Amino acid sequence: MNTAMDLAQRITAALEFERRINLHRFPLRVLSSGDMLVLEGHAENVAAKRLALRIARDLAGSEVTVIDSLDVAPSLSRPDGDMLETFTQALIESPELKRFTIRRHHRDELQLVRLAPDERALGAIEFGISEGVVELTGSVPSLSHRRVVEALAWWLAGCCNVINGLRVDPPQCDGDDELADAVGLVLEIDPSLPQSQPVGVEAVFGVVTLRGALRSAGQRQRAEYDAWCVEGVKEVRNAIEVAT
Repeated sequence: MNTAMDLAQRITAALEFERRINLHRFPLRVLSSGDMLVLEGHAENVAAKRLALRIARDLAGSEVTVIDSLDVAPSLSRPDGDMLETFTQALIESPELKRFTIRRHHRDELQLVRLAPDERALGAIEFGISEGVVELTGSVPSLSHRRVVEALAWWLAGCCNVINGLRVDPPQCDGDDELADAVGLVLEIDPSLPQSQPVGVEAVFGVVTLRGALRSAGQRQRAEYDAWCVEGVKEVRNAIEVAT
């Protein structure tokens, strides 16, 4: 049997075994193309997308490139223009991004949303939205900023994918401490989570563990979703308790 085809079948079998990936309602395809594998289809949510890619890349190893062509099935369908306005407001209102110049692509124009003063500017963010896909470009000073902007994009109702082309300048070494800090920051800025009950975050080899207590099962689930929205997270272990 062709090696690539055999690998694609083993990946498909592993995806079927993962309980958080529902291939019956949200079928994903593993296609072999030379020395590459392509994952395509519509994942149920961000967690399913991240898990599918991790499983495929773990089984493929370093010799086979896995191409991410997975979208996320959006919770609702929205016009790109509505999404553009909502995301613009989210970037403007984010305290972590107040010192960034922000531009957006709209109707074949690059529009200036906000110009940061030169002496205080930290970077520049450009974005556009096409058919529910948010594309990010520009320059940010840290991996945490890059990850926060992507998480804000995933929070956008109607978003089916995020292409994160933000450059970290100067380049920064990544690691578990950096990943844990970014997840913690994303949890802090989520208005649906109470700031009086902070969630503890630990990361080991990309596996993020959440600890603490929240008021409801919905908040517990939201915290887990937030963690999956952070680039670089390989697994989320939710040890948050629901306070009674």
